[in-house]
Amino acid sequence: MATKKKKSAGRKGKYRKWLTEEGLAKVKNWAIMGATNKEIAEAMKISETTLYEWVEKYSSFAESIKDRDGVADAKVVIAGFKKATGFYYPEEQVHKVKRKFIDRETGKILEEEKLEKITVQKYMPPDTTANIFWRKNRDPKHWADKQEVKLEGTVDINLIIDTLSGDKL
Repeated sequence: MATKKKKSAGRKGKYRKWLTEEGLAKVKNWAIMGATNKEIAEAMKISETTLYEWVEKYSSFAESIKDRDGVADAKVVIAGFKKATGFYYPEEQVHKVKRKFIDRETGKILEEEKLEKITVQKYMPPDTTANIFWRKNRDPKHWADKQEVKLEGTVDINLIIDTLSGDKL
């Protein structure tokens, strides 16, 4: 009598695809680009709950998401600092260039036009709003819009009543 092989219950886990080197690289890239867990789950076509389960269950998967906030936040901090303090940046520009030359056969002066791409250094001056935002967040004690003032002491109500005459009450 032949024995039947038992089929494993359920479907193949989607996680296998995402635990490959390629799958983990995709997840890490989404995380570094600042995607939320919900957005990563949607891109993977799984639920957010499943994503959290995989993070708990598979260390390599957790590693691919782990440093997301640090990298994305660092990029934003650097960009904000540059915007607040001013910076130089390269910009490509296209210019029309005319060249005059003498035709060797005819001796006539000819003109040739062509487009040339050049890279120039441009300066972005400091942005006042970015500067204020930076200061408020880095040193709120000194730069917050709202200052908290704490008054301490006592008020002697009897002294106030004694100083007022009967007709002023």
